[in-house]
Amino acid sequence: MTSVSQCVSLTFILALLSSAPILTSAATAFKHPQGLFTVEVPDGWSVHSGGLVFRFQKLDFLVKIIVQATPDHSAIGKIWTGQALEGLRDVRKLPGSDLRWGGAESGRYDIYSGSGPGGESMKIEIVSATDGVNSYIMVLSAPRQTWEDLNREWRNFVYEFHLCRVPAAQCTPQSQPARRATPAPAPAPAPPPAGSGGSLFGDPKQRFHLRVPAGWTATATQEGAVLSRASAYVNVLVFDGRRPPRSLVEALSSQVSGQWRNFQEMQGGETSLAGLAADFSLSAGVNPKGVPAVLKVVAAADTQRSYTLLASVSRADFESLRGDLDMIESSITTGAPAARQPAPASREQTPAPQPAAPVPLMPPAIPSAPPSSTLKAFLCAGFSLSLPDNWKRHTVSGNSLLYFTTGDGLHTRAGGVSVLTGLIAGFSPMGASDLRGATDALVQRILAENPGARLSAAPREQTAVAGLPAESLLLEGQSLLTGEPEVTWLITVRRPQGLFHLMLVSPRSDFSNLRTLFGRIATSVRFP
Repeated sequence: MTSVSQCVSLTFILALLSSAPILTSAATAFKHPQGLFTVEVPDGWSVHSGGLVFRFQKLDFLVKIIVQATPDHSAIGKIWTGQALEGLRDVRKLPGSDLRWGGAESGRYDIYSGSGPGGESMKIEIVSATDGVNSYIMVLSAPRQTWEDLNREWRNFVYEFHLCRVPAAQCTPQSQPARRATPAPAPAPAPPPAGSGGSLFGDPKQRFHLRVPAGWTATATQEGAVLSRASAYVNVLVFDGRRPPRSLVEALSSQVSGQWRNFQEMQGGETSLAGLAADFSLSAGVNPKGVPAVLKVVAAADTQRSYTLLASVSRADFESLRGDLDMIESSITTGAPAARQPAPASREQTPAPQPAAPVPLMPPAIPSAPPSSTLKAFLCAGFSLSLPDNWKRHTVSGNSLLYFTTGDGLHTRAGGVSVLTGLIAGFSPMGASDLRGATDALVQRILAENPGARLSAAPREQTAVAGLPAESLLLEGQSLLTGEPEVTWLITVRRPQGLFHLMLVSPRSDFSNLRTLFGRIATSVRFP
């Protein structure tokens, strides 16, 4: 084993997890914006929060905590394990173990080692658990030397992680820093929580109430309320009787799609609204005023009423109003304001399962410059190729893949890294012994990690790259940056390091014009 001794035993792993916490002298309690978990963050770590993924980083050590609305933490853990190991060579798995983590009754702990693209010795640890509603995955990734340098600090994340919706939860209140040497503000740059600012709006019919951020206007309507500021609006609608949330979302989205241009649904699934299990859809397009905008539709129901929320904002105003929109949505509560005083549960009561946390609105895309027709050579670990001379090589901490696009064309956000037009290249573990089977395994992982993506109807081709057999196929879907249709040209080659793959990405509207350029890039690939 290249980076971790083979003598590490299961007994040692269990002892490590069951030992008393080793805390740094200064740590701050970070609390999930919807109160799903808390974790202690040592001083000096940066925090990037939002959406489903929360990133904590110091030097080249990356800790990711992922929250997904399914109790099957084992399946979700496998998906994120595949992503964490992508591009590593000589991957070895050490003995793992089942464990109780974060207060959950069951969980899983696994350790991997391998070599990064530059030959550096890497170590990956993955911990997973469920609170019965959501799955929680913690991915810890760094070069082995950094693991040793930050030994006491990374253990904070594992030992001091607490789920808040399990029996006997040990969540630290967000307002109380945990075990700090000197007081400092909590580092989480989260949107304002419900009730922390603005004014209270109560529905005249006492069906719901919510918080109105400063600078917004709120008007009561027969159906509910309309809140607005600049290009943004939130429309809350209440209907008598219980209606299926998914049907409501589909009906409202269909109505809006007839009024917008280039309307595309980008994401959908389960979430929560007013403490109720809900469905949502997230779409983008050009609104009736001719302005590129984002629309979110959420619907939920109790035994007597159905509740819906339509929230929209232009891309230009998104960054300045995103926190307000998330605050409004998370503050919605059924009934009159005085009714929001639940009695404390007795110890004999079994806590009811909680709905998934609200899914925040997506950030807007940043335009990327078109690729140059003049190519220049790039020398990479394990391969070389020629690319447009206005593209730059980008690397992302904790990710072994290489990204090539314009200087402003790489967009890192919670949940991953995206390019509007560019190339993603690297090596991934062989999912099968033959090229076609390994390519099929890679495609399945890509489709699992990118909801809405699908194989194109275009025929799959057997071709050659650098004189070696290669597979060529097209994938289609919606861009996470713009919501517009997107095409990815995937090319794979079997190599000693693993499955080499190129992913050439562009908007569908540009693909036919860029295909010749993409072909030149593919034919320029060389292996040492």
